[in-house]
Amino acid sequence: MIHTLHTTLHTLAAGADVNAQDQIEDSPYLLAGARGHVAILRMKLAAGADLKSMNRYGGTALTHPTAYKPAPTIAAGANVSDHL
Repeated sequence: MIHTLHTTLHTLAAGADVNAQDQIEDSPYLLAGARGHVAILRMKLAAGADLKSMNRYGGTALTHPTAYKPAPTIAAGANVSDHL
């Protein structure tokens, strides 16, 4: 992870387009979100990443991680306030 942070700092310092997109319209910001790299998400937002950006499938930096990890569930009949 340290290498990834170091690389991100260097590419941003060199003027990399933080909103550049690939063939499916993923950006560095969206990929950082998909991989759960919170520190990189923060760096990219500080550098001007578009918080509302989406890829062609409607994925965002906030929704990508849930596509790969099951969301927590609450058992039927459970007290919902116990899970907040």
